Amino acid sequence: MQWEYKVITCKPSPKGFLGLKPDFSGFESLINEAGRQSWELVNCNLPGKATGLSGAEAVAVLKRHK
Repeated sequence: MQWEYKVITCKPSPKGFLGLKPDFSGFESLINEAGRQSWELVNCNLPGKATGLSGAEAVAVLKRHK
């Protein structure tokens, strides 16, 4: 079985007091749209507080049958 892969990245929008709480709603929309196109999420890395969120991006890896 052969797979094709897709990587989605998204920089979270600042939210909350001082913008310290990241908003990933745009990222969620991208993943949902990919799911409608038969892509399956296989891995997701979200930036943590240790990164300071400045410049950090959420990264999702998806796959589907070729």
